[in-house]
Amino acid sequence: SISSCQSQSKPLSIRVCTICGEGNIISDELIKCSTCQKSMHAYKCLSFENNKILKTIKTYSWECVDCKKCIQCGTVEHDDELLFCDHCDRAYHMDCLKPPLSEPPPGEWYCQLFSLLKTKTLIIKMIERCLYIFPLSVCLLVPIAYFLSFTVAVKLGHSKFEFPFLSRSSTDSPESCIFSQIINFASFVLFITIYIRYRQLSQLIRNNPTCGKKYSQANFIFFICGLTAAFSLSIISNFPHANVFPIRLFATYLTFTASVVALYCEMLLSSWIRPLLYSSRVLPIIRTIITVISTLALLACKYKLILTTNIYTVYKDFAFASLRDSC
Repeated sequence: SISSCQSQSKPLSIRVCTICGEGNIISDELIKCSTCQKSMHAYKCLSFENNKILKTIKTYSWECVDCKKCIQCGTVEHDDELLFCDHCDRAYHMDCLKPPLSEPPPGEWYCQLFSLLKTKTLIIKMIERCLYIFPLSVCLLVPIAYFLSFTVAVKLGHSKFEFPFLSRSSTDSPESCIFSQIINFASFVLFITIYIRYRQLSQLIRNNPTCGKKYSQANFIFFICGLTAAFSLSIISNFPHANVFPIRLFATYLTFTASVVALYCEMLLSSWIRPLLYSSRVLPIIRTIITVISTLALLACKYKLILTTNIYTVYKDFAFASLRDSC
C-alpha cells in the first residue's frame, strides 16, 4: 500500500555524536543538549571523568558548552569566564559567585548546589543513625510518666504507697498534669516511630520482588494497629480516671490489644524477611518471646476484668437481697 511504501521510504532516526560523527558506543553513552538537541559522547568527546557527573546530568535539563548559561545571571556573555562544576557540570561566571573568584581554583571545584546536596545527604545519614531514639523514648517515657506521677501522689498524700491501677494515682493535680504531659508526648513519638517503621518495611518490600502480597498486608495491619495504640494512649492521658473511667478503661484495653496485634505483625514480618535482613534468628526469636509474653499479659488483664465484674455483680445482688430481707 501507499502508506507502507511511505513508511519504508522514511529514514530511521539514528542518534549520532555531533563531535566525532559516530553513533552508540558500548563503553560510552550519548547525552542530548536540552537547547540545541545535539548529542555527544559523555566520556570520549566531553571527557567526563566519572559516572557521577553523568548520573547528575540526567536529573536536570543539561546544556552543551555552546548553549551553556550561567546559573546565577542566566546569560551566555563572557563564556571564557565560565566555571564548570565537577559534580553536576553546571556553569557559573566567576564574578557571579559568592564570594566572587578572580581566577579558577586549582583542582576540582564544586558549586553551591553540590554543597547543599552534600549537607542534605549528611543530615539524612545522621538522622538515619539516630532513628533508634524514637522507640527508645517511648519505652522510657511511659514508665517515667507512671512512676513520676505515683511518686508525686504519694508525697502529697493523694495516694497510698501501693501500685494502683494504671495512672489512678494521677487523678489529682499536679500529678495528673505531669502524667498527661508526658503521655501526650510519648503518644506523639509513638506516631513517628510507627510511621518510620512502616516506611522502612514498605521500601524493603518494594525493593524485593520475592516479597509477596502478604508482606504488604501484614505491614499495613501493623501500621493501623500502631496508630490506634498511639491514639488510644493519648486518650488515656487526657481522660481523668475519676470522671470518665469507662472511656479510660476502654482506651487502656484498646491500647494493649492494638499493641499486641502490632507485635504479631512485626513478629511475622521478622520471620519472613529474616533472610533479607538478619544473619541469625536471635532477633526474630526475641520478638516472638515478647509477643507471647504480651499476649499472656493481655489475657490475664481481660480475665481479671471479667472476674472483677462477676464479683461485683454477685456482691451487688447479695447486698440488694440483704437489704430487701431487712426491710
